[in-house]
This record gives sequence, structure tokens and C-alpha cells, in this order.
Amino acid sequence: MLKEHGGDLELTEDWARHLLKSMEWVKRKGTTGKVEPSEKFLDEEKFTFQREISKVVTDHDIPLDLVLNLDQTPLSYVSPGKYTFCMKGSTTVPIKGVDDKRQITATFTVSASGVFLPIQLIYQGKTKRCLPKFKFPKEFQVTFTKNHWSNFEKCVDLFQKIIFPYLHAKKMELGYPDEQFSLIIMDTFKGQDNEEIKNLCNRNNCELVIVPHNLTNKFQPLDL
Repeated sequence: MLKEHGGDLELTEDWARHLLKSMEWVKRKGTTGKVEPSEKFLDEEKFTFQREISKVVTDHDIPLDLVLNLDQTPLSYVSPGKYTFCMKGSTTVPIKGVDDKRQITATFTVSASGVFLPIQLIYQGKTKRCLPKFKFPKEFQVTFTKNHWSNFEKCVDLFQKIIFPYLHAKKMELGYPDEQFSLIIMDTFKGQDNEEIKNLCNRNNCELVIVPHNLTNKFQPLDL
């Protein structure tokens, strides 16, 4: 019956708005119980975070190509939106499918100059048979854990197979010695924010700055 199929029925945006208004439904964002921190607290945390980054960059004269930001993020097989329609005055806004847990984990890394590094993808499984047959770019690191979450071993792989090779190649390209320091900005995630990773980075002339705990949605550049 639709026009695109040869019929005479056309469902326009104005028609949809009129219908929803008649039903007394309004657009609402799904609700959570999270309490927002105060503006004063955020200002103080932001000042401290940015000052730490600035000090490391200034002390070691680090170019933008050697300032990296990395972040692990879940990628859902089912990707529901954050908005739905409900009756006016509703106190809770449930969204069907928002709790679907089928996911993989991706780690994105980007330089302050805008260079997007190869991605680490972590699937759920116990053997390589869990990996898709899709042919990813050869620079990607496609791997697996029993729950698809990143962990210490996968963080080590990320640094050794993606981050350090990029930094080494970029230093050579820019004419810097291998002793030139780099900066990595990342979350306070136990798989990477630990002494072993810090020592690994120190041996490879990398300084670390950690995004303030529980404030990645405010200060993590890749989240923003």
C-alpha cells in the first residue's frame, strides 16, 4: 500500500507527529539512576586532568603525533536507540532490547594529530573457531576471550602489536630518536591501569595519564 511499492499511502513525518500527539505520546530518553556530579567538582577534576596532560607534554616536548588516546568500548550485535515514545508524565521509560548483552569489545586508539590506529577486536569464545570468517584489515588484531572482555593479556597485546609499532614508526618518520617520550591517555581499567603495564610503557618511553575515575563520559576524549 506504500507509495514506494506502487500504492497511494505515504507515511510522512508530519503524519507521525500528528498521530503521536493524538495518542499523547512524547519523545523521552531512557532513564537511569546515575547522579550527576556538581559543576564545581567537574571543574576541579578537569583542571587537574588537563594540567597533568599539559605538564607531561611540556616536560618531554611531545609532538601531537605521539600523544595517543585509547578506549575500550562494547559493540552490540543489537543496537537499540536511547530514545523511545511514551505517555506524558511517565516516571520510567523502559526500552525493549536495551539489555541485550550480545557484544564484542573494540579498542580504539587515535593520536592527537588525528591518526586512527588499527583496531583490536575481542570476540567471545575459547578457541579461534569463535572468530568470524570476515577478512579484516591485516593491521587489525582480532582475538578472543571467554567473555569478550579485555584483560591484562589483551592490553599487553594491544601495546606490543599496535601501539608500540606505531610509535616506533612515527618517531622514525618524524626524525626523533627512539628515546623520545610519548604520552598515552587512557581509562582507569584494571587490565591496563596496573604496575605491569606502567613498567611496560616506561621501558618503551611512554608516559601515562589516567582519565579521572567514573568520569570517562565527561573527560575521555574518545567518549566525547
